Amino acid sequence: MDDPTNLHEHVKILATSEGRAVGTPGHERARKYLCANLKHLGLSPYADSFAIEDQTNELKLINIVATAPGLDHQAPPILLGAHYDTFESYPGADDNAAGVAILLEIARSLKQSPAACDVILAFFDGEELGGIDKDMMGSTKFYHKQSTRPIRCGFILDLVGHDVPIANLEDIMFVTGMESSSSWSKHLHDAEADSGIKWATVLDSYVNSPSDHYIYVQNKMPYLFFSCGRWAHYHSPSDTYEKLNYSKMAHFKNALLDLVYQCANNAPTHDTYDSTNDELMFLKKNLLPGLDMVNAPFNSRHDIDQLAQFLLSNFEV
Repeated sequence: MDDPTNLHEHVKILATSEGRAVGTPGHERARKYLCANLKHLGLSPYADSFAIEDQTNELKLINIVATAPGLDHQAPPILLGAHYDTFESYPGADDNAAGVAILLEIARSLKQSPAACDVILAFFDGEELGGIDKDMMGSTKFYHKQSTRPIRCGFILDLVGHDVPIANLEDIMFVTGMESSSSWSKHLHDAEADSGIKWATVLDSYVNSPSDHYIYVQNKMPYLFFSCGRWAHYHSPSDTYEKLNYSKMAHFKNALLDLVYQCANNAPTHDTYDSTNDELMFLKKNLLPGLDMVNAPFNSRHDIDQLAQFLLSNFEV
């Protein structure tokens, strides 16, 4: 089967009406599905098993973590992360079965054609608890209590399955984290070429670390967070599998895989920097034409601030 078909099948199986909220039967069913797929693909468990439990008071979270072996096992690995739990008993097709499906298909590709370093595939639990306390999220617990080796960078996916709800900008993928490494501009530029995906890069501070990349922001590590933003079906019973764009997901999967191979060969630098000029370049090229703003003044951080406020105020992103 091709990528869109495989992605559709994963999401359809995961995004049921019972949801995948922590501690529910749907959550357990999703966990078993992930573990079975990772075993079938021939990946290695990150720990003694794919499922890594954390019991805090009465709350038990179960991260599902595998390793796709690379050519150099001694080199620091790359981490790819997507949460598999849902908000309440909602289907969570876009949030976040889409991200989970993409990770599973990247795992398949990495098994067939290994990267230069190991790649950790982390299906995090409890991301939806971050609205209460980000220290409760499975990704935070993994970083502090379960990780056994430092990573070179992290790529986090959330809400990556839908068309951006702005006419002429449907193929946009928002990216935060450019400021975490001066290497990202070239890597993103190369991965975007002929991919069918267009990057729109902005500071994480515009969205305040809403997902599993939070822990990498706090620890000043190289990371990128990918999202199509919020839409009308966010945290809703209507977030169902038939509404997603599987061709877009396949294009993004291939662009992300390209980023993985690039970073495996050339690790991103650990240096925060002023990413204004690089953000301006991507936004001018990919976002402004769709907004019919090609002639608008757009040359500074203030201009990006104004654009971000415009998007957040006028669209569901």
